[in-house]
Amino acid sequence: MPIKIWITLAAVACLWPALAADVTDSLACLAGNDGTLIIRESGVYGVDYTSDYYMAGDAWNWFDMYRYASEAYISFPVANVPPGQQLASTTLHCFVAYCAGNSSIGEYPVFDFPGGSFPPHCQLTHVDYGYQVDTTDYDPVILHPPLNLFNSYLPGWNELDVTACVADDIQVGREYTQFQIKLQLLTDWDNGDDYVVFYGAEAANYNPWLEVEFCPGSPAQDAVRPSQRLTAFPNPFRTATRIEFVSGDSRTEEAMVFNQRGQLIRRLDLAGKFAALEWDGRDSSGRSVTPGIYLIRLTGKQPSQTLKVVKLP
Repeated sequence: MPIKIWITLAAVACLWPALAADVTDSLACLAGNDGTLIIRESGVYGVDYTSDYYMAGDAWNWFDMYRYASEAYISFPVANVPPGQQLASTTLHCFVAYCAGNSSIGEYPVFDFPGGSFPPHCQLTHVDYGYQVDTTDYDPVILHPPLNLFNSYLPGWNELDVTACVADDIQVGREYTQFQIKLQLLTDWDNGDDYVVFYGAEAANYNPWLEVEFCPGSPAQDAVRPSQRLTAFPNPFRTATRIEFVSGDSRTEEAMVFNQRGQLIRRLDLAGKFAALEWDGRDSSGRSVTPGIYLIRLTGKQPSQTLKVVKLP
C-alpha cells in the first residue's frame, strides 16, 4: 500500500463528535524491519526475513525432523501529524493468505492437549523491538496489552483499531509503530501443523498497512485521546482470565460480568488510565460459573464497551 495523503470528500467520524476527520495517511509495512521469529523446544532458533509472507503458529519440519513455533513482527513508520491536525483514528489492515492444521477435531488451527483441544486466538501486541527483529526480541518491550486480531481464520482482510498504540508512539516520539503477531498459545509441541500465513511487506496489493485519520486540532493544546480498550487474556480460559483496560482519561470505571441471558453475576472495579485484574470464573457468591459464553461490560463516563469471553470446562 503506497504512502499517500488526501482530503476525503465525505465527513468521517472523529473521536470527538464535534470534529470530522479530513486527512488520511496510508502507511505501508516496512520490509527492512520485519521478520518471523523461529522457536524450537530448546529455545529461540533464528529469524526468517522473508518479507512476502509472515507465519504465526507451529509446525513439524519433515525435512530436518524437528518441531518449531513462530511469531511475526511487523513495523511501520510513525505517522506524521499534519499542521493544524491531531490524530483521530488508526486502523491496521492485514490479509490472511491461508491456514494449515492437523488437529484431532478438524479445525485449524487448533492445539491438542491432554483432556481436550484448544482453538487459540490470533493476537496483536504493540511492542518496541527496534530497527530490525532479532533473536533477542522473543520477549520484546510490551507497550499495550494484547488485542484479539481475529479468531475465525478465514482467508481475507482483517481490520483492527490500533489508535491507542499509534497515539502513544506519536506522543513519546518513537521512530516506528511495531507489532508482534502470534497465536494466543505458542504451540502444543505435537507433530501437527497449526499456523496462519499473512501476506507480508513485499506482497503487492496485500501488504499490511495502517489507515491513519486526522481531524482539525492542535496536539499541543488538545492531547491525542486514545480510544478505550477492554481485553481479556487468555480467552477462552479455564480457571481465570486477566481483564485489562486502557482509557485516555483518568477516571473510575466499573466492569460487570453477565451471562448469556443478560443476568448480572459479578461486579469488578477498574480505575485509572490502565487497570488490570483477574476474573476467577466465579459469581458474586464465590461459586464457579458453568462453562459457556460470558460478557464483560465496562461502564462509566465514556460509552460502554462489551467483551465476550469463553469459559472452558
